Amino acid sequence: MKGEKTGDWASAVGLALGALAPACLPVLPPLAGIACLGLGGLILLRWKRLHVPALLVIGFCWVAANYHFRTAERLDGPGDGSSVPVEGVIRSVPQRFPEFSRFRFTPTGPGAERLPGSLLVYWYRDRPELAAGQRWALELHLKPPWGAVNFHGPDRERWLFAQGIGGVGSVRSGRLLSPSAGFPGSAQRWRERVLTAVSGQLRDSRMSGFIRALATAETSALTASDKDLLRRTGTAHLLAISGLHIGLAAAGGAGLGRVLGAVLPILQRGRAAYFMTLGCSLLAGLAYAALAGFGVATQRAILMLVCVLAALGMSRAMQPFRAWLLALSAVLLLDPFAALGPGFWFSFLAVAALLLQFAPRA
Repeated sequence: MKGEKTGDWASAVGLALGALAPACLPVLPPLAGIACLGLGGLILLRWKRLHVPALLVIGFCWVAANYHFRTAERLDGPGDGSSVPVEGVIRSVPQRFPEFSRFRFTPTGPGAERLPGSLLVYWYRDRPELAAGQRWALELHLKPPWGAVNFHGPDRERWLFAQGIGGVGSVRSGRLLSPSAGFPGSAQRWRERVLTAVSGQLRDSRMSGFIRALATAETSALTASDKDLLRRTGTAHLLAISGLHIGLAAAGGAGLGRVLGAVLPILQRGRAAYFMTLGCSLLAGLAYAALAGFGVATQRAILMLVCVLAALGMSRAMQPFRAWLLALSAVLLLDPFAALGPGFWFSFLAVAALLLQFAPRA
């Protein structure tokens, strides 16, 4: 039994290390080589003693292949400076700054197959009122998703790649085709309604920008003085919707589930009330994550919440570090680009440090 547990730990470590490796490579191996290597890893799974190297290889190939596919979806070359007509849908809540508006745009019209699936668009002049889910015909000046060389600042090109943005564009002109594109934009429109309600209630309050950021992860309303205050107090991380915020929402949902389990007779049989508590906890976490736009850090927190709730639902006594490894592997497999962001390293290494300090030794 002890040997099996050790093997499980080693397999999880192998899978995680393999999935992390592509982010450390200066150049990706050819896609054909990745496919052959992945096939070899699947064959090695036939032998139990080779599970660790097999999972290491499979994790590496899965992430490296996803890097290749995303690279193929990016605009390449500086372009000739001409405008390109693009029809598509606004897929994010537009951020409005003093000089420009910014939003995610998904091409859907004629010629969309020749463009990346997601563009980051800036609108500088004659900006209309933009909303998530609107369908527009835009004249765009498109550029590759590159970033300026800055060794002392954030890597913008890496961030664009991790977010799945295949090109950057600026609007020359635009024409609204439809105020709503239907279901795909509905989640973002819900976020936008919440933002509008918060702004209306707190229009004259200095805390409006902070409440908007905590409720929906929308930080464009923060003023320069707000951002300076966050930097000076070292509290900027508190506005990044992640594990702390999702955990609080899940705890609130669990409390609601316990109340429902206590007052509804149908839930007072067997373990129904217990599962109601777990279900409400998950739904509350998912609702808050949707309200925050399902950012990368939010997705990571939801995956960790699912791991914990699944263990509780199955009455499994999971060791803390095993839960940590399971969440790490799940994040890397479901979001192969997570390791490209500093938030991934900060969150998992911080939790590992806390576990080393406070978790009981088994």
